[in-house]
Amino acid sequence: MKKRLLQILPFLLTGLSVGIFYLAIILISPTRTQTPAAIEWSYFLHSWQVLLSAALLTLGVLLTFYLWSRTSSLLYRIGLVVCLCLLLGTAYLSMGKSVITSMFERLDGGRYLAAAQADHVADEEMVMGLTVGGKALAYPVKMVSYHHIVNERLAGEPFVVTY
Repeated sequence: MKKRLLQILPFLLTGLSVGIFYLAIILISPTRTQTPAAIEWSYFLHSWQVLLSAALLTLGVLLTFYLWSRTSSLLYRIGLVVCLCLLLGTAYLSMGKSVITSMFERLDGGRYLAAAQADHVADEEMVMGLTVGGKALAYPVKMVSYHHIVNERLAGEPFVVTY
């Protein structure tokens, strides 16, 4: 029983590491209803994510070295390598710029298309509009909801668009 548990532990660690990383993103997603508890959990996971992913990666590396010499199964060894790659990937992503902080970076204007050319915005999708001096711009709500603020100039005047 202990041997079997030890053999599946790298896979469990990998699932935990990937799960923690994506759970923090899912809980803070601005395109769905947020609750105070979900936001609190997301920030909690985010604050511990670097330490947890580094610890899980370290444990995964140690387990892989230990288990590698104790198995001759090519399929199991491939599984160990996949686990290491996923653990390394979540550790790398956790230590870089976080999804949570990048969501609150302002957008400074942008590239604009005529409404007929904006095929990435569905007809029923909500947009926020700004009209000044006969000139108009529209921002998809799902784009602005990730950044929360857009610095803009329209008709030579500075504006801040927020959601």
